[in-house]
Amino acid sequence: MQATESSLKALSAHAPHILHIATHGFYFTEKQVKRQNVLKFINTDAGLTAAETEDKALSRSGLLFAGANSALRGLDIPLGTDDGILTAKEISQIDLRGLDLVVLSACKTGNGDINQGEGVFGLQRGFKKAGAQSLIMSLWEVADEATQILMTSFYDNLLLGQSRHTAFHNAQQHLRAVDGGRFNHPQFWAAFVLLD
Repeated sequence: MQATESSLKALSAHAPHILHIATHGFYFTEKQVKRQNVLKFINTDAGLTAAETEDKALSRSGLLFAGANSALRGLDIPLGTDDGILTAKEISQIDLRGLDLVVLSACKTGNGDINQGEGVFGLQRGFKKAGAQSLIMSLWEVADEATQILMTSFYDNLLLGQSRHTAFHNAQQHLRAVDGGRFNHPQFWAAFVLLD
């Protein structure tokens, strides 16, 4: 699959069993959006209903794909063309039923607006609304080398027949032991979480 927003949207109603996305993730608070006039793709309307508030929050987190630089620089995108920025709101509108596991190998993919009683409005909410069963996502900026080791170990464990929970736990333990504990600090091994 090509690293484009369009190719991910094309999975609608044809979701694979596992989807691994390694790219840049983002989450902007409402204050950050108001300070940056370049973020035209984010809905900033006020006076919204509860559903519209969720949509607004979901538009402030997402994933960057090929072509996103033009939109981020504020350049005009031709009508009918994807801008390379796939928001959680857009993800929520894709039919991903049958998708057992989404692995978001990117920074801050677990972040979003915290709504008391409703949970976190971010990428995980978008993928769950789309039908994904489980997600692996990050809570902060992640180190490339540690992430590569963790993900490789995780998939090796899955191929050995381990459940996703066991495979993930064992991958974290493996990362902590690499090179005599070079990645033993929680900054590395605890950045990613598994959500069912």
